[in-house]
Amino acid sequence: MARVRVVAADRTQIEATVDRRDPSAVEVVLDPRRDGRYLALMFHWREGERTYGVSVWIEPLASPQVVLPFQGPDFAEAVDAAADWFDGTDYHGRDGTWAARTLRELAELRPK
Repeated sequence: MARVRVVAADRTQIEATVDRRDPSAVEVVLDPRRDGRYLALMFHWREGERTYGVSVWIEPLASPQVVLPFQGPDFAEAVDAAADWFDGTDYHGRDGTWAARTLRELAELRPK
């Protein structure tokens, strides 16, 4: 699991994580704080469809709050689609522009 120091939307230093231990799923926790600022994404490979799906969580250990409409076989496109979806929005009180920028900054999360 990769840990990356980032500046949160509220300008606090936090640690985002990128977990690639499961080859069929990449979990990205942009904001790990469990005080109402938690934000995580899961990029999961759908073998039967041969495409990535993207889910978004705003509460740990809950069901995803949204499953993005993206479908495609390219992981980089899935990351870009998620960033585009967040960009310029206020998603459940979270700064979508910050989420989009931070997700794009985590370029090393792309599978090798």
